[in-house]
Order: sequence, then structure tokens, then C-alpha cells
Amino acid sequence: MERIKCGTEVGLASPNSKELVALGTIQKTDREAKAKDGQPLADYIEVLVSIVYKRTTILPRALGKIQNLGSATARCIPWPRQNV
Repeated sequence: MERIKCGTEVGLASPNSKELVALGTIQKTDREAKAKDGQPLADYIEVLVSIVYKRTTILPRALGKIQNLGSATARCIPWPRQNV
């Protein structure tokens, strides 16, 4: 498995279908670091979303009004490590 590094541009696959749903840049990978939602990243990484292909994809860890990828453009979100 390839080591995940901050600053790397990645594709985000849907946790449900494995379909490519967005592109982004890795911001945090430390499992102990806190995500924007205040929880430790653990099995997630923090990604700055740049391009969204599937706007209706529900976020695995929604935060406030950011419930789907369409509202996550240009924002940092936690995304499951296995789906990067």
C-alpha cells in the first residue's frame, strides 16, 4: 500500500459504490489529529475538496450544513482512508 502524504492530490471514491466522486488534496493524515468536526481522524484523512463529480454523495462524517459533496467544495472534510 502506498504511503499517504500531505499535499498529494487524490481521487475520492464513494464508500458505497467505489465510484470516483471527487478530487482533492490531502491536508492531514495523522490518526490522532482532530478533524474539523472535533473528532480524531482515526480511519479517515482530511481532504480539501477541489472538484466534485457526484454532488449528491452523502459525507461519511457530515458536519452542520455540509451533508453532501456538493456543499463541500473548497472545504476540508474527513474521508475514509480506504476510499482515497
